[in-house]
Amino acid sequence: MFNVETNHQHTGKAALYFLLQTLIIIRIVSVAEHTCHLQFLLFIFNNVYPAESYHAAEERAKVASNYQLLLIIWGKVTKYSPFFVTLFPDIKKIYEKMDTFENILRKDLSQFLLSMKEVDERMPECPDVEDKWESIAKAYIPDGIREFQDFPSASLGWMMYIGMAVAKMWDTDWEIYSKVADLYAYMRDKRGYDNMDEYIREEVLLLQGIDYTILERITGECASRVYNALMHQRLEPGTKEAFNGYVACLHQLYLFGAAMQLKRMGYHMTKM
Repeated sequence: MFNVETNHQHTGKAALYFLLQTLIIIRIVSVAEHTCHLQFLLFIFNNVYPAESYHAAEERAKVASNYQLLLIIWGKVTKYSPFFVTLFPDIKKIYEKMDTFENILRKDLSQFLLSMKEVDERMPECPDVEDKWESIAKAYIPDGIREFQDFPSASLGWMMYIGMAVAKMWDTDWEIYSKVADLYAYMRDKRGYDNMDEYIREEVLLLQGIDYTILERITGECASRVYNALMHQRLEPGTKEAFNGYVACLHQLYLFGAAMQLKRMGYHMTKM
């Protein structure tokens, strides 16, 4: 698709900027919501944002949100154009490390939830729910990071509830819910961030009594497990690696939350 010239006049940041910008616009415009993600491109070339941007929690959340989209973009770019892997080896290493850690989380959560009979051995496939992860993560991360230091279990566990809620919405009336611009904000604003777990259990999943309590315990245990796994990585707080690990935890909790709810609603993957 691209005619990449190899002479030295067309190397350097200007050429890479043009190529990557073109690829993003053509291949993944659905991810780049406003088509003006200059910060993501600068991140690739500068590797990290200026240190002073980390002094303010609000700015840190903004950087975190941008970095999440960068990783999403990187995953999609490498699928469409392996050529770019050779241009950005450092970003490739970051992405691969996230994938390795996610595999550890996936295996642990799968074994635990299988033992509780909350998921099947073969995870369900629900592209509509999986596709919502990117927009939900981007919206959730500023709130999640703000809460993580004092309330890590809530910061992580709430994402499992969100996964379950989206799966329930998919089964209930996806024609309506799929058109909601920001599903995370839609749920959060019902009762506020602190009470979002209660809202989802009571008004989305319609749980009462022992079922309400059991889900609270299971979600709490899953959040605790991924938090312990994250701490064992010994990542330096405030770094892109630490943020990377946090996002991996959220991603798996979202997917397993959706898988739990799909099974509860009677959906199972079977061999043909």
